[in-house]
Amino acid sequence: MHIQLINTLTFGGFAFLGAVEPDGPAIPFVARDSLAPGDLVIELRGLEEAPQPVTSNALRLSHDQLDAVPAAKRVVLCCASGIRAHRAARLLAERGVRDVAVLALSLG
Repeated sequence: MHIQLINTLTFGGFAFLGAVEPDGPAIPFVARDSLAPGDLVIELRGLEEAPQPVTSNALRLSHDQLDAVPAAKRVVLCCASGIRAHRAARLLAERGVRDVAVLALSLG
């Protein structure tokens, strides 16, 4: 008996026609070399995830501790993938922090 296998290849995709743009300003990503001395850098990764903070002056805070973040200077948030940092940035922006950014870390 002879069995013939037939492989088919299909392509998929996403359509964004009619998608609603998010409210509010876009949250920018910044490179490490774009950090300014006056930036408030917040490290969202815990000690077990990142024993060394992204900068020596970074504050290590959890998502629950973001209420204490001042709105007077640029706040730059950092996590492993950028997802937690982006969510935290959106939360801070909703609370009135005008200048927020996500630090783009290189994986490697």
